[in-house]
Amino acid sequence: MVHIRILFANTTIKNKLTAVIMLTSIVGILAGLAGFIFWDYFDAKRNMVADLSTHAAIIADNSKAAVQFEDVDGAKETLKALRAAPSIIYARISDKDGKIFGAYNRDPNDSSIHLLNFPSGSYNFSNNRLNLRRDIILDDEKIGVLYLQSDLSEIRRGVVKTGTIGIVIAAAVICVTYFLSSKLQRVISGPILRLAQVAKDVSENKDYKVRAVKHANDEIGQLIEAFNKMLFEIQKRDLELLEINEKLEVRVRERTADLMVANRRLEDLNKELQQTIKQLTSANRELSDFAHVAAHDLKAPLRAIGSLAGIIIEDYGHKLDEDGKKYLDTLVRRTERMSELINGILRYSEIGRITSEKESLDINRLVEDVITSLSPPDNIKVSLENTLPTLCCEKTPIIQVFQNLIGNAIKYMDKTEGYIKINCYEQKGMYTFCVSDNGPGIEEKYFGKIFTMFQTLTRRDDFESTGIGLAMVKKIVELYGGKIWVESTVGLGSSFYFTLPKEKQKKEMNKYAKLKTNSIN
Repeated sequence: MVHIRILFANTTIKNKLTAVIMLTSIVGILAGLAGFIFWDYFDAKRNMVADLSTHAAIIADNSKAAVQFEDVDGAKETLKALRAAPSIIYARISDKDGKIFGAYNRDPNDSSIHLLNFPSGSYNFSNNRLNLRRDIILDDEKIGVLYLQSDLSEIRRGVVKTGTIGIVIAAAVICVTYFLSSKLQRVISGPILRLAQVAKDVSENKDYKVRAVKHANDEIGQLIEAFNKMLFEIQKRDLELLEINEKLEVRVRERTADLMVANRRLEDLNKELQQTIKQLTSANRELSDFAHVAAHDLKAPLRAIGSLAGIIIEDYGHKLDEDGKKYLDTLVRRTERMSELINGILRYSEIGRITSEKESLDINRLVEDVITSLSPPDNIKVSLENTLPTLCCEKTPIIQVFQNLIGNAIKYMDKTEGYIKINCYEQKGMYTFCVSDNGPGIEEKYFGKIFTMFQTLTRRDDFESTGIGLAMVKKIVELYGGKIWVESTVGLGSSFYFTLPKEKQKKEMNKYAKLKTNSIN
């Protein structure tokens, strides 16, 4: 079946239809011819059996007297009558005991004759021969046996003749069938070929206005109708697509014009932005210079006031009463706080503007150095709860973050035995640091206020504070892409959390490693 499919794969439908019709017809004709030949063969054998049985009946009747009176010559004369039947090649008459009275052999030299032993009154086909036995009956008594043997050459000749005639007739029928099928197949192949040609023209010329002609309402007609509907839908969509393309081209031209105008505006804005950046850079530089000059100019009289107050206390302190000493002491502390406030404002303004080289920092060692520099009192225990990560960043800002958070916890500690715990954990791609203490705590309503500049929760006379530290921490953390918040319970303590992006740290570490490798090479 597969070979047939391959054979007809590239054949036209016209040839396929003709081949199918011819193949079907040939198989039917050959099957009918074979059936007729077999029927003729078996019918000839049946007729031969009947003819041989007739001869046997006649000879048996004619030989009764010869057998009864043991007349051998009479039996032979009776068998000579078989010369008129050329198909009978051997005959024999014997008595009931098997004694032969007479025999007939058409060809005495024929050695192919073999007598078979089978019951009387029956026949047998063997070795292309028909063998028949018949009892010779007289007065209902068996007096002898007749044996006849006939060849089948006549049957073979009949079969060959019949087959030859059948083949000639079959060949004639096949020729007529081929002629008719080559003409009649056009009824089916014609519309299909015309439809295929229309499809080819549409495919090559992209002309969807063409339609195939429908000639009938059969399956091919339905196929043509469906094909025409498909062409109509394609033509409709093609027109819609053409219309959409035209509208799109108009919109593209309009958008292109708008984009060109926007680009020109953007170029103008970029020029203005670059000019503004230059102006801001210049102003920022001037502001920085002014801040440093102003800080220097402001701190100079403060140092003078502080020095003068110290001289007065030292030289004239014995002449002043307690209130005078108290006022002078307050004056000294206020000048120191003013100086520290100026330093804090200056540091706050420099965050993100003045950068230093990034380096790989072991935060464990950095925090330990910060704790050592702050020198916490003996009643306050500062500890690292777990191993802190290594970061690639500027050293000074990170030091300022931990100095302010740990320093505030030390400064405001109100417990006789205080503790400050520092730890870090990873969460959602972030390093989350925590500085917690068991100090006085903060009311929830002040959680946002404490990160604003110049905001403190205690009287400045009780604790010397500039109100800049936490604002500076917030600015540094946000500059590195993190955030800061506080969780606190009044009387139990506070926990300050801040985050740094872990992925950003990985990139910075890789960049730092490459730079370090290149510098070594």
